[in-house]
Amino acid sequence: MPCGLTSTDCFIHIGVNRYARKQWTRSARDRSRACKRDVRRAVGVASASGADLGKPRRSGPRLVSARSKLVTNRRWTMPSVRPRMNASFSTKEHVMGHAEVRELQIPKPIGGRLPEPPVFASLDDERQHRKLKLAAAFRIFARFGLAEGIAGHITVRDPEFHDRFWVNPYAQHFSSVHPDDLVCIDEDAHVYHGTGPVNAAAAAIHCGIHGANPDVVAAAHTHTPFGRAFSARARLLAPLNQEACLFHEDHVLFRGDVVVLATEEGRRIAQTMGTKRAAILLNHGLLTVGSSVDAAAYRFIAMERCCQVQLLAEAAGPIEPLSDEEAQATRAQLGSDYVAWLGFQGLYQQLLRDNPDLRELA
Repeated sequence: MPCGLTSTDCFIHIGVNRYARKQWTRSARDRSRACKRDVRRAVGVASASGADLGKPRRSGPRLVSARSKLVTNRRWTMPSVRPRMNASFSTKEHVMGHAEVRELQIPKPIGGRLPEPPVFASLDDERQHRKLKLAAAFRIFARFGLAEGIAGHITVRDPEFHDRFWVNPYAQHFSSVHPDDLVCIDEDAHVYHGTGPVNAAAAAIHCGIHGANPDVVAAAHTHTPFGRAFSARARLLAPLNQEACLFHEDHVLFRGDVVVLATEEGRRIAQTMGTKRAAILLNHGLLTVGSSVDAAAYRFIAMERCCQVQLLAEAAGPIEPLSDEEAQATRAQLGSDYVAWLGFQGLYQQLLRDNPDLRELA
């Protein structure tokens, strides 16, 4: 018994302490509930503004071609996740549209709504959209100085007939390509639309890749300054920075023919790539693929820049690559086809402002 206190005082003292502890516990529980309620309200606001990427959004039905079981109008699907304040969203992405599932982290946006790939009411609408994006990609490549004479091609799979592909006509400069100029061909060199000649190498490389890998919607290859310089040595890109990490463990080195005229070479490239989305063709140049023209084209531009940066860094002295753990964590944040698609949108909008003939079709 504390000195100076009677037994009655001690009982009162103990009772007061127990009451205070009970009240503090109840208050803490109330604070916890209130905090959870505030978080739920905040998440609700984020979802309403489009900041929560946890749930897939679809404004129209998916369309299935009668000639193929491949689903068109496919979105980057993301299952529901529990948002965390000041953290990234843990999501899953179907590689190149609808293949192997990889864990990804998409940085949480602040305010506003992130743009999403469109959904189309008909296959014809989707075809026109793909052709517009393909023509735009050629003109963007021209702006970046990625056109080299008669070399170079970007292809996109037809949304209805999955064994057919749209490609640029032979010897037409990238800066002048219009959707009406595009030619539709298949792996057997049959022409279904268009009258312009088609580069035999385009048919050999791209038809082989599209035919061997049904998940590839678009593929890009052209002869660029830094891509060709980098491909003169048998090595992969090093994870030197954030952009180079996009290709960490997601590109291959391929040794093949310098002048490709056989479709079998395209199949070999596809088999070497597997589910990876970029390749360095030794003594030839770069090649990228994606689940959209946007993703394949932006990935190609980024890869060309990465080759340039690494060549400059190596010329200055020894390089210090990031660790595998750092590179993998960065690619998980920024290496998805959706982020590549997103990166293309600013270039596309800038192009439309300066090209009224394409803007009227958008």
